[in-house]
Amino acid sequence: MHSGARWHDATCAAPLLSIDKCSRKVQCQTCSSCLHLDKIVANHTAVSPGLSVPKDESEEMNLFWPLSVPYTRSDQATSLAGDKRNLQVGDCVRKDAPVDQVSTSPVYIHRLQPSEFRLVHLDAPLSGDTDSPVHAELKTYTHDDCPEYETVSYTWGGQENDSTPCKPISIGPYWDVLLQTKNCWDMLKLMRPSSGQRVVWVDAISINQSDQIERADQVAKMGRIYEESMRVFVFLGSDVVHPIGNASYLTRRELHHLTRESMNSAQEGSSLPIVSNLGRLLELRYFSRIWVVQELMLSRQATIRIGSSEYLVDHQTSRNIAKKDPTRSWDSTAAPWFQHAGQRYLTAEDRNSLLEMMKLTWKCHSTDPRDKVFGILGLDHWEPPIRPDYSISVKHAFIGIFAHCLINLRDTRVLSWASGIYR
Repeated sequence: MHSGARWHDATCAAPLLSIDKCSRKVQCQTCSSCLHLDKIVANHTAVSPGLSVPKDESEEMNLFWPLSVPYTRSDQATSLAGDKRNLQVGDCVRKDAPVDQVSTSPVYIHRLQPSEFRLVHLDAPLSGDTDSPVHAELKTYTHDDCPEYETVSYTWGGQENDSTPCKPISIGPYWDVLLQTKNCWDMLKLMRPSSGQRVVWVDAISINQSDQIERADQVAKMGRIYEESMRVFVFLGSDVVHPIGNASYLTRRELHHLTRESMNSAQEGSSLPIVSNLGRLLELRYFSRIWVVQELMLSRQATIRIGSSEYLVDHQTSRNIAKKDPTRSWDSTAAPWFQHAGQRYLTAEDRNSLLEMMKLTWKCHSTDPRDKVFGILGLDHWEPPIRPDYSISVKHAFIGIFAHCLINLRDTRVLSWASGIYR
C-alpha cells in the first residue's frame, strides 16, 4: 500500500518520542520534529494493490507457465520448461525485473530472501488508551526459526470497498508511517493486546507492496504462511464488531452455535443489511473475495469476531453445521466453498480437487482476473508448488491452469468447461 515515510530530521540518530495525552500529537524530543499526518497523506503516491495486467497475446504466445507443463514450440520439439528438476522459485519472475533492488523505504530496508518473511509485533495501546496511535515493530524471520504467530483475513477495502490508503500505522523506533486502508487500520486497532505485543502476519504490511519481485515471492508461499500459523483472525468490518463493555474477555462460541439473537445483537446500530443466520452472514462482501478462500481453508483454526463474541471455525465446523441443520444446501449459499473451511484441502486423497475448487470459487471476486487462478494455487497438491507469475496475461494464466489440469492432473472434466464453467 505504502512503502513508509520518515518524518524526523535527517540528522536524528536517537529518536525519543512523546505523545500528548489530550491532542495525541506525536513529537520527537531529539529533533523536535512533529508527525503531520495530513502532509504525509497529501504527499503519498498510492501503490496499487494490483499489478498492471499485460494485454492478451494476439499471435504466438510463447507459453511457459506453469513450469510443470511441458510446452513445446511447433518448430522444435524441445520443452520450453527445460529440466524441471533444476528450476528454482525465482525462475518464473519476469526477466526484465531488476535482480537486486536497493530499497529507499525506511521500513523495508532489504528485499526478503525466499526463506524469509516478516511478522508484525503489534504493541498494546499506550496507557490503555484505545484511541492512541497504532504502533508496531516489523521483524524478519525464516520459516524454520520464528515465533508462534497469527495471520489475518480481511478485505483491504472493507464492506464499502474503499481501498484508499489514509490511516497511519507507525513502525519501529522512528515511528515511520505506513498508510493503510481504513479497514486494515480498524482491524489492527481492534487486535491490539491489552499488554505486551501480539505477533501477526498482515499481507499489506509484512510484504513490501511496491517491490514486485518480493510480492510475487511472498504471494507464492502464502499457503505455507497460513498453514503454519496458530490461527487466522477474520475481520468482517468495524460495523460487525462491538466493544466487550465491562467484560474482561470475549465470549467464545463454535460457529454452529451462531443464532439469530447473537447476530441481531451484533448489528445494533450497524449500517449493514440485517444478518440473521449463517446464510446471510456468507452474503457479506468479505466471503465473496477469492483470496479469503485459501486463508480460511489452510488455517487450522479461524476466529470470527461478531458483536462482542468470537466464533471459532475449524475442520469440524462443517460437520457440526450439518448435524444442526441437515437440510442445508451449501450450493444455495453465496459462498459454497465455506463448507471446507479449516480442512486444508478439498479432500486428502483427490489430486483433482483443484478443478472442483475452481468451480466452487468461480463466482468469487478479484480486482485482478488472474487471481481467479492464482488465489487458489495454495490448495493444489502438485509438487513442486505452482508459483503465481504476474508477468503473464490473463489468457496465459487460464491456458496454463487448463493445461495443468488436463496434462498433469489428467482431469479430462476440464474439457467440458471449454465454453465456461457456468453455461
